[in-house]
Amino acid sequence: MDLSPGPFKEPHPGGSSRIRLPPEWHSYVHPEGAVYWHHPITNTITSAHLMKKGVYEQINRWYRGVCALAAQNEVNLPQRYDLVLELDAENPDICQYYYADHDTCTVFWLQPLSSSDDLELPYLSTSTHLKLKLEEEYWFHLEYFPMHFPLSESQEEDLVIALATNCADSLTSPTSTSPYSVSECEKFLNLANQYISGRKCGSRTWFFARMIRLFTRARFLNFYGEEHARLDRTQQIEARDPIQIPEWLLSGSQIALFNTPNNYLLELQALWTDKVAYADHWHQFLEKAIRDWSEARDMAKAVWIVDMLFLLLPSTSRIQRGICLCAMMSAVGSIVTGIYYIRYYRSHLQFKDGSLSASFLENAEHPTLGFFPLAVLFSVPFVLLMWSILGFLLACTVFAVSAR
Repeated sequence: MDLSPGPFKEPHPGGSSRIRLPPEWHSYVHPEGAVYWHHPITNTITSAHLMKKGVYEQINRWYRGVCALAAQNEVNLPQRYDLVLELDAENPDICQYYYADHDTCTVFWLQPLSSSDDLELPYLSTSTHLKLKLEEEYWFHLEYFPMHFPLSESQEEDLVIALATNCADSLTSPTSTSPYSVSECEKFLNLANQYISGRKCGSRTWFFARMIRLFTRARFLNFYGEEHARLDRTQQIEARDPIQIPEWLLSGSQIALFNTPNNYLLELQALWTDKVAYADHWHQFLEKAIRDWSEARDMAKAVWIVDMLFLLLPSTSRIQRGICLCAMMSAVGSIVTGIYYIRYYRSHLQFKDGSLSASFLENAEHPTLGFFPLAVLFSVPFVLLMWSILGFLLACTVFAVSAR
């Protein structure tokens, strides 16, 4: 690109400075860098590149089509709304759309939708629960298109109150349904107050829209305002088929694995109640597990050194050496699995999004055994350590008996 002589002229977002925007359209740059266009008269929004040949005509054609559909279905549009039109990149005959109602803070369409299929609502949903889902989608809309619409002071104050309430809930309850920890709520409160003390801008709307959307999502998952609202994150609301673990498998794990998987199993089941995961509680669980694996690894190193010294004794028999070698192999297994688990799951602590922990737990859950296989894997470093200690004690016992 060549630089023209004279002062630099600010280009239009998303296009060349030589190309004019279509009449009445305004372009905005999202705080994260994306460009979208807004028509303040028709209240139309699109992220389709209006500078490209034929796109403006397509948007106009689809706008007329949606308006005709609204008139055909006799839909009375609210006073304040946005109409979002998104062209299909592969098929010009397809255009996705929705309306965002700024008065009720919900989204709507001109055709009937199935709430269970299209909106992925659970079977326990009521009309108030459905409204929460539509509110979540509305705040998603403002999160993506925040630059043209400032929020009211009451909406911003509602977020501050929600943050303070969830902070207090997390401080006073170990099983709080707050989507964020105390430290995270405090950081968000500080950011919210900084935005409130500043000027109205698109970045301010984007921040509040994202935070309100996340809290609305948490309320939706916990059936906020419903008769069966979840008040404790371990409270199960939706009916699920019970996990069928064979009795012989449970009994065998209690003996051979020192009942270690049972502790992990109970914690994992509590983390995945109704298939809802909290990033903060998942991180706390992983931090505790990493401490357990670190202790098992360090103790296994000590056991391996003692086993090595035992093998150096000149008076040990072949049986004693065989037992001691098995104990050493078990100690090495504890060290190797401990190191691997620590390195692998420590990377999970870097992700703050609860959807990532939910994805991991969903993939790790066995259809019939639940989290029992994962609980067994988590127990391996400690179980191998215990068997290495028992092996060393057995070798010492055989050595003491044969010395008589």
